[in-house]
Amino acid sequence: MNDQDSDEQERKIGLPGWMKWLAASLAILAVAVFIYGAVENNSESLGTYGDFVGGTLNPTFAFVSFLALLYTINLQLKELALSRKELRLTREELSKSADALKSQNETSKRQRFENTLFSMIGVLNQIVAGMDIGSGANEVSGKDCFTHFYAELQRIYGKKSGILYEDTAENIKDRQTHGILRLRDSYEIFYKKRNTELGHYFRVLFNVFRYIDLNQGEDKIYAKIFRAQFSDQELLVIFYNALSPQGEPLIAYAKKFHLFDNLITNLLLRKEHIDLIDREAFGDNPCLLPPEKVGDVWINEG
Repeated sequence: MNDQDSDEQERKIGLPGWMKWLAASLAILAVAVFIYGAVENNSESLGTYGDFVGGTLNPTFAFVSFLALLYTINLQLKELALSRKELRLTREELSKSADALKSQNETSKRQRFENTLFSMIGVLNQIVAGMDIGSGANEVSGKDCFTHFYAELQRIYGKKSGILYEDTAENIKDRQTHGILRLRDSYEIFYKKRNTELGHYFRVLFNVFRYIDLNQGEDKIYAKIFRAQFSDQELLVIFYNALSPQGEPLIAYAKKFHLFDNLITNLLLRKEHIDLIDREAFGDNPCLLPPEKVGDVWINEG
């Protein structure tokens, strides 16, 4: 007999068989006494016998009633225990259903996040694929444009005349200030020329990182996947954009997601430009130079 049959059996409320037989026997005995008295037609004898039978049956019936009461209470206790068991099982099932629903919602949420994220990355890739500069044999397109962009920034930066300072600790502040101004002026000239190709690119780039930050929590795997697609020259252009007034909001995400973890620092316009962004943005970059001592950085601009 399985548990379900056992539970059904326990739910059947009624007197056990032996109680029914006892009650029936006593009832038959009472009827027999009445018939016997009627047949003998001896009221005195019948009264005496009736007193005897009544004195015997009444306690017996009371005892049987007490047993029936105990049995009923026992059945009610079992019924209450079964009800509690069912209630517990129901709560467990509801809890499992809630967990399953929560898991399903989290899966759906992650799928929506991923679909939107990869759609945004697809838009960025389309922007890059649509880039083309030059014409004829000199025409370049796609990611190759970033090699041309960075070479152009290098030429503009190289044409900016430097100011010579004595290499003393007192002049570090002046050298650094001049170096930053030179860099920003150079990038401003470059960006005004290339805003058509790069303006939309940088806006989508920023919003991809913002979307990742708002939705993925502490899990940075999506940011790692996203940043891994940048070419070396592309990452250099992004680096200098982050140092400009237009790209400054990107610095927070660069630090949080170690955007320049793969940046080849030896290709920077000057090695000391590393110090313009918090080193957290470089993550575990193996090309990251050790912190320089005061007086050893921001050497004479020329």
